[in-house]
Amino acid sequence: MDAANDPTAQTAPPSYPPQTHESGQVHAVQSGTPYAGFGGSPPGLPNPVLNAAPSSNAVTALVLGLVSLLCGLGPFTGIPAWVIGRLEIRKADKGEAPSSGRATAAVGMYLGIMSTVITLLALVIFGLIMTLAWQASG
Repeated sequence: MDAANDPTAQTAPPSYPPQTHESGQVHAVQSGTPYAGFGGSPPGLPNPVLNAAPSSNAVTALVLGLVSLLCGLGPFTGIPAWVIGRLEIRKADKGEAPSSGRATAAVGMYLGIMSTVITLLALVIFGLIMTLAWQASG
């Protein structure tokens, strides 16, 4: 059986005509990737890199921030949420992490900050109450 009649024979991917950008430049398109000259996504559709899921660090910051606030763990999980969230925001601003994770990391960071501040204020108030009670009794 020859290659023309062989149903299992592999065929080359179709070749696409060159794409013209809005600036009038003609981009050579690689075989099999019709939109290679435009960043990998067709015109009018969202860029898959910009709309990627949040990174694991952004989600970690959010989970730590929620746990610190809702479970009353204060600085034990609030400070790590603060640090991880801030680092992830910096990475997103530099383009090293998905920009979609920036808001997730920010929420986790702010929850960690709130939980840490609330815990520290509660400890200061508790200390003042105990000091006043000790002075009043003695």
